[in-house]
Amino acid sequence: RCQLHGLCARGRCALEVSDCVVRDCGRRGVYVYQSGRLLLSRSTICGTEDSTRAAVELAGARLGDSVYGAIEGCKIVDNTGAGFRARGAVKYSLVDTICERNCVNIHEVVGE
Repeated sequence: RCQLHGLCARGRCALEVSDCVVRDCGRRGVYVYQSGRLLLSRSTICGTEDSTRAAVELAGARLGDSVYGAIEGCKIVDNTGAGFRARGAVKYSLVDTICERNCVNIHEVVGE
């Protein structure tokens, strides 16, 4: 159990995660922002506890940010807040991913 984020990537870095379970995090299970890149495959994100945060969040809120996320064959389930959130300058793909039993399953916020 973690207090904040299970996995976090900021800036010009890449986070590649496969065959992983991220469970019972205080805020987010996976957080990638400010030009980060995510490849998440065959993993489960569940049980996050913050109703104002997403279990998996991609955020590009600053000028020049370009965040990319590819989520393939994952389960994003049973989280207190949103399951997946894309905020701002984000490009993403969700392929063969189950996103259910979250407060909101998929949440897009454009223009931040």
